[in-house]
Amino acid sequence: MRDLAAALAALLPEAGVGWANPLVTPPGALPVGAVETRRREFAAGRAAAAQAMAVLGEQGEVGVGDDRAPIWPDGLSGSITHTRDIALAVVQRGGAIGIDLEPECSVTPDLWPEILLPGEMAKPADATAIFCAKEAVFKAQYPLTRQMFGFDRIAIALDGQHFTARFVTETGAIAAGTQWPGHLIRLHGHILALCRP
Repeated sequence: MRDLAAALAALLPEAGVGWANPLVTPPGALPVGAVETRRREFAAGRAAAAQAMAVLGEQGEVGVGDDRAPIWPDGLSGSITHTRDIALAVVQRGGAIGIDLEPECSVTPDLWPEILLPGEMAKPADATAIFCAKEAVFKAQYPLTRQMFGFDRIAIALDGQHFTARFVTETGAIAAGTQWPGHLIRLHGHILALCRP
C-alpha cells in the first residue's frame, strides 16, 4: 500500500503525503457508538495527516468540524481518505485539494442510479472511477463553498489516467459549467482520485 502513497507523492512533489494502516493503528477517539473499525480508520487518517504535515516540516492537530470535515492548521489545506486497509492524506500550503480511494469495482449496479448521470451510465465499468472522482471533487470544493450536494451536481469525463469534472449547477461561488481537472491512479486493486483545481 506504500506504493499508492508514492504514486500520489509523485503527482504532488510540493505537497506532503502520508499513509497508515487502519488494521494496526490503535483506535482513535470518536463519539460514543462508533464501531472500532470506524475508530481505527479515523485514527489512521489522522496519523497519515500528521505524517503528511511532517513532510512539509509542519505539525499540529487536525481538528474535526461540526460537519465532520477536517480542520487543518492555519495556512494548510488537505484531504484524507481511507479504506479498511489503508488511509492516505495529502497536505499542501493553501489552495484546494481532494482525494478519494476506493477498491476497484466496489460501486455495484444497484448504486449506479444514485451516482451516475445518464451520460455516465453508458460506461458502467467506469462506475467506481466516476464515484471516486466525484468524491475527490466534493472534498476539494467543500472548504471553498461549504455546500453539501448529491452526485448529480458533478459530471465526470474520464480520459485514461485523467478526468475532467464539470459542475452541472452553480455551487456556492463555483459557476455552472466550471471544469476542474483530476488524476486517477489504479494500483493494487484500488482507484485513487486526485482533484486540485
